[in-house]
Amino acid sequence: MQPSGEHSPCRYPADITFGVEYSVKQAMTGGRGIEVVLFVYILECSDRTLYTGWTNNLERRLREHNEGRCGAKYTASRRPVRLIYFEELSSLSEVLKREGQIKKLSRKEKLRLAGGMPGARKETARQGANEEPN
Repeated sequence: MQPSGEHSPCRYPADITFGVEYSVKQAMTGGRGIEVVLFVYILECSDRTLYTGWTNNLERRLREHNEGRCGAKYTASRRPVRLIYFEELSSLSEVLKREGQIKKLSRKEKLRLAGGMPGARKETARQGANEEPN
């Protein structure tokens, strides 16, 4: 744990700042007018596996995954990753619930969900249903 006032270069959702130190939960429950937008997303990794996560800054998080800086351990050895789907939500409870729902979907269902987004890749016949965990 770092001494008070110091921050690691990587800020995970619990450490999101808004100029003054507010965690996401504090901002949503008592931040007085601070509007928070959160995203749940699906990435396709270079080995064609899928990764689901959430963030408050989609562009930054995708960059972190691809640079190997602060990205998830799962994606670190599977770069580059590509954003294939995202949803915008306005509360922490909504985003965590939706992330859990998406993680429970099969690969085929996740790709079907992503297929509804502009520019999304369509599932190919050679993709098997049990190629990838979550």
